[in-house]
Amino acid sequence: MASASWSFRRAYDVIVLGDDGYEPVAEEIRARTAGAGAHYFFELVGTTASMLAGIRGLTRHGALVSIGYTSESIELHPIELILSETRILSSVAASRNDLETAITLNSQGKMRSTIDTRYPLAEAGVAFDRLRARAVLGRNVLTWE
Repeated sequence: MASASWSFRRAYDVIVLGDDGYEPVAEEIRARTAGAGAHYFFELVGTTASMLAGIRGLTRHGALVSIGYTSESIELHPIELILSETRILSSVAASRNDLETAITLNSQGKMRSTIDTRYPLAEAGVAFDRLRARAVLGRNVLTWE
């Protein structure tokens, strides 16, 4: 059995969604990669449409990296995964080191986040309800006040 050889590259292009939503994403990925598809698609939204667009925009042996929390599911025929040998990877959350790095970068002014709403800790349920409803544009922040 041959061992896999991995090399990680930087993303070199961005697709900005229009009013058509995720429908044209896979086709646009293929257009920008001379028909090959993406090696990785980092899925952070968690909608059925975004997950399917990611899978369908991958190259052979490509990987969908699912990070977005979601209550939505995907339905596709297994042959879509089998013939292209697609991998699906996931992660439940960032590590403590990732969090410490993010806090450090933010304190140095090297990271910017859009804050949608600040909630006192007693209203954490409202913040989570808005996240589940996809009504947050940016980040919710819980405060001790």
